[in-house]
Amino acid sequence: MNNDSAFWDRFADRYARAKIGNVDAYDATLERVRAHLKPGDRVLEIGCGTGTTALRLADAVSEYLATDYSPRMIAIAKAKPEGDALPGLRFEVAGAAEAGGAGPFDAVTAFNVLHLIPDLPGTLAHVHAALRPGGCSSRRRRALLTRRCPSVRRPSRR
Repeated sequence: MNNDSAFWDRFADRYARAKIGNVDAYDATLERVRAHLKPGDRVLEIGCGTGTTALRLADAVSEYLATDYSPRMIAIAKAKPEGDALPGLRFEVAGAAEAGGAGPFDAVTAFNVLHLIPDLPGTLAHVHAALRPGGCSSRRRRALLTRRCPSVRRPSRR
């Protein structure tokens, strides 16, 4: 794993041009996530890349903060015109552990990024602290971290 933001900055333009491999599975995942969201929610997305998922989910909530470690990924996300129609959507450069500082959040999403985080238990504990009371977290590769998600486990406090 390369956690150097310069690496991800170099990869960002190619990543932005890449097509989603399985569109049906991607759409189904977003619909499962959307089912957990409510119009008044504040949502944090960790590792948003070029913002595609944020642009698809932000209309379901009042505030959606999409973060990524790579400044270039965030620049690409901000340049997408679809975001102009979503006043509650913000893109910011932040690592996974720092992203929760703007909390509390009703939900935290992390799609296909948890395997890239060097200190996953520490990061999940930090994110859990950024959730409103009653929040829970998941250790799955694709995760929805939310107070309304009883089937997932809280991070251990070792």
